[in-house]
Amino acid sequence: MNKIKSFVKQVKSYGGGWGNGYAIIPKDHPILEGVGGSSDSIYDSEVFYSLSFDGELTFSSTVRSCKDWVSVADFPEDCDDDDIVIGFDTQHCHNTPEHDQTYVVGITAQLVSIIERWEKE
Repeated sequence: MNKIKSFVKQVKSYGGGWGNGYAIIPKDHPILEGVGGSSDSIYDSEVFYSLSFDGELTFSSTVRSCKDWVSVADFPEDCDDDDIVIGFDTQHCHNTPEHDQTYVVGITAQLVSIIERWEKE
């Protein structure tokens, strides 16, 4: 099984926070077992909503689809196009400039840690 990877992306803010954080889940990771191989199937699954961290998941896609809007250079090395990307953003009305780059990086690391420790109950 491959390691969980991550990246962050700054988003032009209109009063919210700094940007978005993403975790890349290898297609063979146990968290995806029984969920199906598409980003839609994980977004609709209990697993997606059971990941408890200090952010709110608002995104799921495949690496392949993300490459349409994220520079390939921004992706960690060795990502498979079929790996699943999940993420959160800081562009909601409750987000403030305090949700800066340091915050986004920290919450992204927290999300990665939760996925790495995930075990099917």
